[in-house]
Amino acid sequence: MPDSHAVQVPMRRDHTVADVVSLACKLTQLNPNLHCLRLHRCVAQNVEVRTPAPSELLHDLLYDELEVFPMNVFTLHMTRPACTGDFGFAVTGHIDGQRNSRIFVSEVLPDGLAFSEGLRPGNEIVVLNGRGVSTLDLGLIQKLFAEQTLQLTLRRDAPPTSPLTSDPSTPTPLSNQSQLLQDFLDTHHHAKSTTGEIVHPHTHTNTHTKTHEHTHNTVSSPKGW
Repeated sequence: MPDSHAVQVPMRRDHTVADVVSLACKLTQLNPNLHCLRLHRCVAQNVEVRTPAPSELLHDLLYDELEVFPMNVFTLHMTRPACTGDFGFAVTGHIDGQRNSRIFVSEVLPDGLAFSEGLRPGNEIVVLNGRGVSTLDLGLIQKLFAEQTLQLTLRRDAPPTSPLTSDPSTPTPLSNQSQLLQDFLDTHHHAKSTTGEIVHPHTHTNTHTKTHEHTHNTVSSPKGW
């Protein structure tokens, strides 16, 4: 995939966008947490490019070419000003359709450490202290956020709609960052069913015109990548 090299990815009808990214990255030794899938579709004389949600079924999407593309990511390193001090931001999140944890920055204090380091509301935390967030246990997420130093890899894209995502018109107070994180974790633990599985907080319904079925798809990367 580097230098526009194409790879063949075996596909199933139930594969999601996240599945394709994971398979392609595994073949090319890339980090799937730092990459997304872009769809290229020829319309008349133009080429439309779109980035679908990770939970969308590939079978339901229209495209002529698939491209694994690096996310708009950056890294922040912050050290807590004191043992009892806060970094000055709050987080919220949900479990997506692939049962992966998704953590977003919901609020940032304008006079706090996080703001001065470049953290902004809407940033998605994809790597937390060297650990990919998507596969982390919620208890471990809480433990990592309590550490004295945070090393964050963030994606600066608009977060998906979620019942747990804060409404910008009604901001959440930031007087106690630790309590906000605890409330988020408690919400997930209370959402567990009697079998111990986490119940999805919401369901996406997407309507697309179906195209022919793919058994193998060519996935490429941008030239010079």
